[in-house]
Amino acid sequence: MCVSGSTCMNNPGSYICQCPAGTFGDGITGCTNIDYCQGVNCVNGSCVLLPTSYECQCNSGWTKSIGGVVCDTDVMECTLDPSRCNNGQCVEQLGSFSCSCQSGWEGSACNINIDECSRNLDNCDGNATCTDTAGSFTCACNAGYRGNGLTCYEYILFLLPNPTHIITK
Repeated sequence: MCVSGSTCMNNPGSYICQCPAGTFGDGITGCTNIDYCQGVNCVNGSCVLLPTSYECQCNSGWTKSIGGVVCDTDVMECTLDPSRCNNGQCVEQLGSFSCSCQSGWEGSACNINIDECSRNLDNCDGNATCTDTAGSFTCACNAGYRGNGLTCYEYILFLLPNPTHIITK
């Protein structure tokens, strides 16, 4: 009798048991899977057994060269998608990439606005109000002060007896 999975082939006066593809053995006492991955180096990936062969599945950032079997070609992520770093510059790395963010942005894809005001990263005058904007901030002098927001001075109005002359300091 043949083991489960093997095929029985009738011969005159006897029979032969044949193991299924991808296995070896006599089909009577057993069939053993062939380890096609034995000794295979996929370089930047892992070997996956198929019924009658193997395949290299590449790690992220790697692919097979044209007609290749192993994962030996770096994926050029920045070339494939130059806009992947929203507010930054895509930088190729071996098997990967990184984003170099513009000032005012952070995150792996440079898509998180830095709130310079709440982090006290602004250079507004002490008498000014900081307002966060996308990738930056603005400064405006508080009521009673004048200036560009980076430098504010107190606005004092002096009234003279003759109302036609107003002096500001």
